[in-house]
Amino acid sequence: MTGTESILAYTTNSEDVVQIAIFSIGMVVGLIIIIFFQIVILRIILIIRNRRYEKFINLWRPIIMESLAVPIDNAPKLKPRHAKYFMLEWNSLYDKLGRGSQGNLVQFASSIGINKYASYLLIARQPKDRITGIITLGHLRITGLWDILKAIAENETLVLSLASFRALLHIDSVRALGELFPLIIKRDDWPISMVAKILKEVENTSICSYLVSSALENDGADLSRVIQLMDVLQCASFGKVFSQLLAKEQSSQVISLCMQALRDPQYLSMVKDYATHQDAGVRISVASALGRLGTKQDIELLISLLLDDDWWVRYRAAQSLSKFPFVDKTQFLEIEQRIDNQNTKDIMQQVLAEWDIL
Repeated sequence: MTGTESILAYTTNSEDVVQIAIFSIGMVVGLIIIIFFQIVILRIILIIRNRRYEKFINLWRPIIMESLAVPIDNAPKLKPRHAKYFMLEWNSLYDKLGRGSQGNLVQFASSIGINKYASYLLIARQPKDRITGIITLGHLRITGLWDILKAIAENETLVLSLASFRALLHIDSVRALGELFPLIIKRDDWPISMVAKILKEVENTSICSYLVSSALENDGADLSRVIQLMDVLQCASFGKVFSQLLAKEQSSQVISLCMQALRDPQYLSMVKDYATHQDAGVRISVASALGRLGTKQDIELLISLLLDDDWWVRYRAAQSLSKFPFVDKTQFLEIEQRIDNQNTKDIMQQVLAEWDIL
């Protein structure tokens, strides 16, 4: 290539680079302008929504509050764009009130046709809107959409299904438990704590009866969920179920859960029968249960568990000793001095340090 050709090639390449750079800068500037206008538009939308919400609150909050005391006959017509605002405000107030004060609130919401708007939300695109509709229908105790709410409870995602389950319990707790109780056991994606919280909202004495029947009919993972629910709900009949379950051969997991849930001292002898169980998880649960139910006569049994091969058994046994009302720090240290095992001594010193902190 001659010198002239090299210069021409260089000039051509430089022009290409400059054009690419200009194009790139133009693209960046264009994107910045687009993003700027998007931010401006979103800000305008937010301002409009806030103003609309303020207008709604100024008009409807006093009316909603007044409806608690007296029937409202001259309420203004609810605009469709205000329906979701109304439901959010109304649901929030409903959940804060006791059962004796909710009747007037339900009557007022029904009188302005909020159930119609709540029904529309069941097919909304946004899950949060669907949840708002489900909660509202539950509070209003609308029975006409029972099958739809039941299908949501059976087939939808965690939040939607639990919201529908709760709504159905509010609408008719007897029917809901009769038709949906198996879901509580089968849907292992429903956290026990959330299910128990929902069940506690319902004044229905048959919940524990369902759990007792289910405990005696199920096994495996299903039985574990039933036992955990009975524990959280503190069903008074659990002790009898416990003794009947352990009369049959059970897995170590079930035995451990029974030990953890037991609160009745009359079954203490059954707890002590498992102190030498081959599974360490069961022995850990026994050591913990002795801390809740044990007597002075069980100190020696806990001392034997302090010498267990499993670290957690020794630790729970030391904790249970420290919880005994008839064992003070001096006695705890005397027990430590009696034991000729450094691993046990270390654990007891750790529990003693925790004792001082607490």
